[in-house]
Amino acid sequence: MAASESIPRAWFRRVWNELDVAAIDELFAANGEAYGIDGEVIAGPQGFREFHASFREMFSDIVIDVVDEVASDNRTAVRCKAKMVHRPTGKPVDLSGTAFFALNEGQIQRAWNHWDFLGLLESMQLLPTRSFEKAITGKLPPHADA
Repeated sequence: MAASESIPRAWFRRVWNELDVAAIDELFAANGEAYGIDGEVIAGPQGFREFHASFREMFSDIVIDVVDEVASDNRTAVRCKAKMVHRPTGKPVDLSGTAFFALNEGQIQRAWNHWDFLGLLESMQLLPTRSFEKAITGKLPPHADA
């Protein structure tokens, strides 16, 4: 990690852009937790490695750019834009979001993630465009299982 590079920037660069899986053990605390990614709390480096592997099975050529970063004491917030390829279709897709980090001794202790997965699903054509707007206005028919 470069001396001037923040832990969150190093995280996205190394873990996602460079696919440096060893960086997960280095940057994610042994008792670290990540929220808001897959509906469950991702616990520790092993839990994150499993999530990382499953995400990489679905997407390739992942590049995450940290667009904005704000830090205060041991807290850092970032806004990111990601580009990747959906492996099953070969289509390029975009994903944007934010992540809030609590850092301790050079590692991520907690991370709260807020990514536009609805937009991602729409770009993958798994949901109609403007799904949220259509759903709340009643213009999107309820799902058969609802």
